[in-house]
Amino acid sequence: MNPLLQHLDRIDGPTSEEAERIRRRLSMRRPHVSSILIPTGLAVAAAAALLLGALPSATPPAAQPAPVSAALAQPGTVDLTPAVQLEIDGQGSASGDASDLDIAWKVGTLSVSVAPQHGVALTVNTEEANVSVVGTVFTVARGPLGTDISVTEGVVSVECVDMTRHRLGVGDTLRCLPRSAMRRVLTLRDQGAPTDVVLAELSRGLLLDSVKSIRGELLSLKIEVLLEQGSRPAAAAVAWQYLHEGHTARADHLSSLAQEAHP
Repeated sequence: MNPLLQHLDRIDGPTSEEAERIRRRLSMRRPHVSSILIPTGLAVAAAAALLLGALPSATPPAAQPAPVSAALAQPGTVDLTPAVQLEIDGQGSASGDASDLDIAWKVGTLSVSVAPQHGVALTVNTEEANVSVVGTVFTVARGPLGTDISVTEGVVSVECVDMTRHRLGVGDTLRCLPRSAMRRVLTLRDQGAPTDVVLAELSRGLLLDSVKSIRGELLSLKIEVLLEQGSRPAAAAVAWQYLHEGHTARADHLSSLAQEAHP
């Protein structure tokens, strides 16, 4: 037999402790580079996707409507915004922005044209009425007898100071009366209105107003106007009504006149 082979046969294998030590060393070896890079690349890509999803959009914010603030006092035509044109013959003011306008109208006539399909909300306010529109042509005229509204195109919504609500279409008109009938009558007298017009407003005020103190003042003023007109019998009849309703402020002064109506 070959002496080398005999020598190899005599070599013992590793003991169990040596085999365990070899296994531990093998388990501590670093994995191949490719096994590290691939999972790490996936993790970076996932993190980038999450970050991009969390960031806000780069879309710029919508432009705000242009603000509007103007005194409306010069007679003539005014382009308040690209979608709103005014014909002014009186006094008022405008505020808000190009999409939501508020016009405070004091006196005179205001014609308003609001282009449709522009989304413009516009309100005209007087002491007697609030007129709201979106795309229409209408006129607001304010005088001593209240606010008159007339519609040329489209539809408007109106709320009068007496809390009544109205919807006006093409060709419709409406008058919102002042809250105070006495104010209407005194304004008419100050402006030199004909007696028949003043008496008609006094009668209307008496028809609508049930407050005793106000009725007493209206009846007293009606008696005064009738006497100025030379209608003493009619004035005597109103004086009797004044006493019959229980008013006392001018009872002594009117008692003799009332007796002419009912001697």
